[in-house]
Amino acid sequence: MTICLNGGETDAEIAACRRVIQDGKASVGDRSLAHGVLGYADVNTGAFDPAIEEFGKAIALDPNAAFAYNGRATALFSKGDYDRAVADAGKAVELRPNDYPDAYVVLGTLADRNGDHNARIAYMSKAIALKPDYAEAYAGRGNGYLRNNNYDMALADFDKAVSLKPDLAGQLSQAYQNLYIERGGLFEKKRDLAAAIGDYTKALALNPSNARALNDRGDAYNALEDFPKALADLTQAVAANPNNAVTYSNRGVAYYGLHDYDHAIADQTTAISLRPDFANAYFLRGMAYNDKPDLAHAVPDFEKALSMTPPSAPAYKGMQAVAVAKRALLNSQPR
Repeated sequence: MTICLNGGETDAEIAACRRVIQDGKASVGDRSLAHGVLGYADVNTGAFDPAIEEFGKAIALDPNAAFAYNGRATALFSKGDYDRAVADAGKAVELRPNDYPDAYVVLGTLADRNGDHNARIAYMSKAIALKPDYAEAYAGRGNGYLRNNNYDMALADFDKAVSLKPDLAGQLSQAYQNLYIERGGLFEKKRDLAAAIGDYTKALALNPSNARALNDRGDAYNALEDFPKALADLTQAVAANPNNAVTYSNRGVAYYGLHDYDHAIADQTTAISLRPDFANAYFLRGMAYNDKPDLAHAVPDFEKALSMTPPSAPAYKGMQAVAVAKRALLNSQPR
């Protein structure tokens, strides 16, 4: 039995486990353990169906075999059988709450799939407490923090995961990008545009064609009135995602800032064609027509934008003042 318990990583160990299983004099507990060792050996080679079968045999022999519930949970999770994985992981931690960090990772990951990000954080924290060098648990907890908009904690966990297991860097690339973009958006709302641009730039260092990061950095450059940089980013964003109305509208703002009213009008028109209810694009196109100057086209756009904007919206009164003033000016012109 001793050689079998070494882990089933060699042919000799696997053969020893099979002998234990076939030995009529072996105890029920030893045979259950032997099936479990074979199950873990199958998990390690990606043979999940045979692993599930072995763990089932272990549990049939010993219904309190926590190690088998833990192993079967991992195999079921890997196959995408999530309901059964949760049940087995829960049974493992019920039987042995301080022995199976893998079970907590399964529970945490699947809690997050159901939208319970706090549960994911708690389960992953438990896994880390049991196994402080568990890189995947740090990555999982980081994703929980990310979904709770706790960006600094998420970044710390992602960095820890990668420091423990550098191979995770590729798997976490999208999570890092999302983190930097979302934290950049938070900085932008706080009007800390330099910090926002810094985060968008970090996202783009990971993926230079990330359309969202390009759009958001371009929008931040617009806010800084650095229109050449905004135009460069937003043109790349359009190339990366030619179906995003907001990106065309943002690029229209850059063109407007550069006094290129024809291109500004063209981009707002494209934005409207992609999203016909885009009130702000109508208003911005009206601004470009107004400065062209072309009041005959500007006024209908101002009025259309106003008609699509709820009176309770913060921008409503400003839009209304512009629309009324420009309509009066247009009406006063000779026909």
